[in-house]
Amino acid sequence: MRKIFLLLCLSFIGIIKVVCQTQSFEILNGNTTIQYLKKENALTAIRNVTVKIEYWSSKDSGNNDNKDKVLKFEITNITPSAMSKPVIGIIPPTILAKDFSTRHKTVSYNIPITISAVDLYNLETFSIVLKVDDVLQKGALGVILQKEPTTEPTNKSPDGFSFINAVNFDFNGNNGASYVGNINLFNPTSFSKKKEGFGRFGYNLGIMKIDFSRNDSLNTSYDYYENVKVKPLDRIIIDTTKYLRQYNKLTTVSKNLTWSFYFQPTFSIICNPEFKLLLHVHTELFIDKWTTRTDISNYQQDSATITKLTSDSLIKNLSPLNKFSKSTLDIVSTTSNSNSLNFNIGLGITLEKSWPGGSLFIQPTIGYAINYARPISIDTKNLDYKAEDNKNVFAHLTRFRLSEIITNNIQAIIGVDVRGKFKSIPTYAAFIGVNVGLEGIKNLIK
Repeated sequence: MRKIFLLLCLSFIGIIKVVCQTQSFEILNGNTTIQYLKKENALTAIRNVTVKIEYWSSKDSGNNDNKDKVLKFEITNITPSAMSKPVIGIIPPTILAKDFSTRHKTVSYNIPITISAVDLYNLETFSIVLKVDDVLQKGALGVILQKEPTTEPTNKSPDGFSFINAVNFDFNGNNGASYVGNINLFNPTSFSKKKEGFGRFGYNLGIMKIDFSRNDSLNTSYDYYENVKVKPLDRIIIDTTKYLRQYNKLTTVSKNLTWSFYFQPTFSIICNPEFKLLLHVHTELFIDKWTTRTDISNYQQDSATITKLTSDSLIKNLSPLNKFSKSTLDIVSTTSNSNSLNFNIGLGITLEKSWPGGSLFIQPTIGYAINYARPISIDTKNLDYKAEDNKNVFAHLTRFRLSEIITNNIQAIIGVDVRGKFKSIPTYAAFIGVNVGLEGIKNLIK
């Protein structure tokens, strides 16, 4: 009996010792950041994340106690609708628990994380957790995806604000340079929770001051003949009345200064950080001022006498006004202004292609112009201007912008606007300048 009792006691003590032996594996809680660099020109990017595991045991474990335990890392708590879709890399580390042979130890591991893409506008996060024999352990490491500054043009704030200051230039060299200003807000997903994909609602609105040129009969030169009475008050007497035969050059330059106040609701067909294809409704209040200057110079002049052989049409069309009464070396100039207020409405598409540091923006629109401004024409006989009536017509507008970053907050930009009515030569405006984003304006104010 005494031997049996002793054997039971030893067995009980052994059981107590086994029960009291405990082990735990835990990821040290914390947060870290990793960068996703899109300039690698790869569909995926691999980043290493350092994870620390703390191990506790009631005794020195030795290889025998841990030889069957396997530690694995997993990704969890990914940001909803994240583009990154992070996963453990190509060679996920499998860590044998037998490597922990002491009672307390902290070990660091580099975990390769594969990232497929990144959302340029929303913060993306995920967590790394530890499992031992498929049992979730305590602790988690939070990871934040940090974008490189050049991932999106730094002159674009999240609300799509831009402030263009540019110089308008004329290909004909007649109008010279003028200032172009444009304040614009472009947010194609403003009214949608999700920022990508089909069916997102947004807007494009702004104010623009720009000068247009017109390369047609109102902005060109031509020569013409004119017959002028020497004494306009005298009656015509055959073989007595003299007149001047003039060969003149007429040059007309038209300049169109405009203010545009526009609002465009948008609907996305394709919408992602790299490319956008949108449908838009164009509404615009358009202030239009036409200035037309005409210069007339004389090539040659001589005198003649009205005879019986002089045609009736020449006599009838003799001009009483001699533009070069002082000198044929003079240049006769006249100017006229015409102002109008138009309202334009239409439909179109918006395309934007973005890359690190720059973007290409193209926006064609067709629609209906109410009170469309008609340029002023000129009567060369007496230099009287004819302001034609404004009409409601079908019209078009195309905007083109190419931009590239110069500094952190400033972009160089080249742009062209073309507008007009159908079946007519359009007006155009080409400009070059800089685009200052919201952050750039804040820095200037500081």
